Amino acid sequence: PRARVWSLVIPDPVLESRFTAAAFRSAYTPLVIFLAAWTAIHLILAAVYPAVRDTGVLTALAGAALAVARWRANRMADQQRARKLFGAALVVMHASAWAALLLIFRVHPPEPGHPGLVVAGGVLWFLVSFYLRHSAIPWQSRAAYAAINALGSAVLPQLSV
Repeated sequence: PRARVWSLVIPDPVLESRFTAAAFRSAYTPLVIFLAAWTAIHLILAAVYPAVRDTGVLTALAGAALAVARWRANRMADQQRARKLFGAALVVMHASAWAALLLIFRVHPPEPGHPGLVVAGGVLWFLVSFYLRHSAIPWQSRAAYAAINALGSAVLPQLSV
């Protein structure tokens, strides 16, 4: 059976379930490697640039927590349940990280920075959105991720670059 054109859902529920479980499992190693690099890069940035110390450490901790959550999900026998739980963990972590970032910016307003930081952040959001679809994260989690980004971006303090 062919996937539906707009939703990319396979009409046969058994085949759809097997496909999403396999997609979720196959995306495990690339994600853990990405999150390890993410964590290391943000820790290095926090050490080298004192202006981003708080947000760098926060972002590194979020990356490490997601790597642990994904590792735990990979070990579950029921990969359908694992992908839903990981999707929920991703949303909770993402909302928590945005809330902490906004709180940090409230206490310590951001300093003018390089415009490349804004571009890099946008590119990361874009790539993560593709990853979430590619790895069969449930649509509810993907929609919540996008909504959190939109809301968080809307309430950010004015940034100078």
